[in-house]
Amino acid sequence: MHSSSRPRRGSRAPGGPDEPGRGSHVVQLYEGDAFLLDQVSRFIVAGFDAGDGLVVIAEEPHVADLEARLASYGIDVPAASAQGRYVALDARQILREVSVDGRVDRERFLDVVEGTLARVAENRAQVRAFGEIVAVLWRDGRHEEALRLERFWNELTERMPLALLCAYPVRVGGCEPTGALLHEVCDQHTEVVPAESYTALVSSDARLRAVTQLQHETDAFARERSERARLAAIVESSDDAIIGKTLDGIVTSWNDGARRIFGYTAKEAIGNSILILIPPDRYHEETDILTRIRRGKRIDHFETVRRRKDGSLVDVSLTSSPVKDGQGRIIGISKIARDITERKQAEERLRLLAREVDHRGKNTLALVQAIVRMTRAETVPDFVRIATGRIGALARVHTLLAASSWRGADLRQLVEEELAPYGANDAARVRVAGPDLALRASAAQALAMALHELATNAVKYGALSVPHGAVSVQWVCDGRSGFTLHWSETGGPAVSAPDRSGTGTGVIERAVRSQLGGEVDFDWRADGLVCRIAVPASQLAQGRSVA
Repeated sequence: MHSSSRPRRGSRAPGGPDEPGRGSHVVQLYEGDAFLLDQVSRFIVAGFDAGDGLVVIAEEPHVADLEARLASYGIDVPAASAQGRYVALDARQILREVSVDGRVDRERFLDVVEGTLARVAENRAQVRAFGEIVAVLWRDGRHEEALRLERFWNELTERMPLALLCAYPVRVGGCEPTGALLHEVCDQHTEVVPAESYTALVSSDARLRAVTQLQHETDAFARERSERARLAAIVESSDDAIIGKTLDGIVTSWNDGARRIFGYTAKEAIGNSILILIPPDRYHEETDILTRIRRGKRIDHFETVRRRKDGSLVDVSLTSSPVKDGQGRIIGISKIARDITERKQAEERLRLLAREVDHRGKNTLALVQAIVRMTRAETVPDFVRIATGRIGALARVHTLLAASSWRGADLRQLVEEELAPYGANDAARVRVAGPDLALRASAAQALAMALHELATNAVKYGALSVPHGAVSVQWVCDGRSGFTLHWSETGGPAVSAPDRSGTGTGVIERAVRSQLGGEVDFDWRADGLVCRIAVPASQLAQGRSVA
């Protein structure tokens, strides 16, 4: 795209735009049709005299009046048309041809208008064109669209041998358009020709006052334009989506933040309904927003879900505000959408964590209650000692699980933690061997209780009760069926099977069979206890690793 504005070389004297140079883009301001047609006639007649090609794009009544004036100057308009030197087009018809969804489409405009200009320019040094499409848009109140069209015209003047004249009515419906808009119109042109009221100022002092007033307004507009540019830069660089739309929900502006969040480019979004971003089951939200905005209400931080270009959904927080014109009338809507996906995900993680903490807390209390119920002792001190040991075993496995964020526990670490108080680091007393395996959290808790009971029994009655006794803990994988752990004691006092099942063996059996869904066997050999614990594969953590 070419530059959106033109360097202004100043204002032309009130005589009219009859001597424009190549590449010029002159704007004629006017208050009445008669004055406009006088000025355009002078512009076209001068072009005939210079041998230029001529193109007129005006409303049909103006074309007819203009050609009558040219005939009065002795110009044979039909002959010029037949020679391809003069072409007249209906401005409203051209506007319809180059518009898409109510907006002037750049590609269509360049295709239709540039093609016409190129044909007239053949074998001629320059083409003079009068374009009234901008005036049609201006009179219809479509000021911003008129300014867009001026930028397209400027592209043509920069790459063709073209001298362009366009015109703007400075009084529409009996009221003056805003000064800021008129200054922006002037900023799109190389020269400005004043309206007839300036010509009517007979004294030099009156004209000087008018020029001074215009200069003050120009300076004010320059400051306003600079501030607009600064604000536009802020909007464009925002991470939030900042979207303008009409009161009917048609998108009119779209910043880069909107592209990043929703996936549509500005070209794809502008001119479309905002409903492209809204899931069908939430259309009612937009209806409610439009209704409230028309009443002058503002919608703050409304959290909802919107749809991206690829069809995926995104959590957003919306703020919608009415846009008002200089008279306080609501003319549009400004919407800011902030992507709150990360915040929503964090809230969901916290919610799940709270549920997990509650679940684990209840499970832990249930385990402690079970430990207390299963503990038997002759005296209170013995009861406290046994219960404390078992709860300590539970606490140690919880520490291991916390280190892995409760994904599971490493079997080797679990065994070593339970045997640490009894010489796990002394290879002559305790031997631990087996492949790397990771247990699910519930399996680790159950196996920790079983190992604690085995170690406690070994310290009180078995191999660890004497200086030269030893314990071997080994496990092997059984393919898809899980693994088998062997607890073997040697070098201790002679042991024999108890006459009845004790509380320790009862804890082990319940932990293995009820909680792990496995099998446990006790072999009370003369030289020490051998215990085999078979654990199914379902108790292994996924991936067999918690690193």
